[in-house]
Amino acid sequence: MTAPRPAGPPEVEIAEVGAERLDDIERLWCDMHEHDAAVGGVRDIAPFRAAGDAWRRGRGRFESWMAAGTGRLLIAERDGSPVGFAFFRTCAGDPGFATGERMAELVALSVEPELRRWGVGSLLMEAVEDRLSAAGIDHIALNVVSGNDDALRFYERWGILPSHVRCLGRVMPPAGDDP
Repeated sequence: MTAPRPAGPPEVEIAEVGAERLDDIERLWCDMHEHDAAVGGVRDIAPFRAAGDAWRRGRGRFESWMAAGTGRLLIAERDGSPVGFAFFRTCAGDPGFATGERMAELVALSVEPELRRWGVGSLLMEAVEDRLSAAGIDHIALNVVSGNDDALRFYERWGILPSHVRCLGRVMPPAGDDP
């Protein structure tokens, strides 16, 4: 049985927080990772890591970027509990496209499964864009796992379109070597 849907958009507040709140998003990160694993398309090349292992690795990257002053964490809270988050960072502009010298990368955006399609992701994206605009950054990049068509449609509504295709494959042993 699924949880009942809210009667309307949920009341959430978006807060920018520090690294001390990273552990508050672990469950949401794992939900996102498991969703990606369910829809992702390259399992035969490189299976998805277990959610806990992926979280430890992702958390370390987030912490490092925040310590360097380039990473920022936004949490959507409902009744004091995290129901979504966005993590983004600033980085060098794209070498091939005419972006500014600095641009942003949306590293992760996740919303509690029961609250998807209720505007929480849009509130997070709006908050990300507000902060980037205030910083003079006018381009953002992100990765979407192959097969996650819902995410692609969401980002397209924000004017974020596919520009590259990232491929993943195994390195083949030299010819003549036994596997």
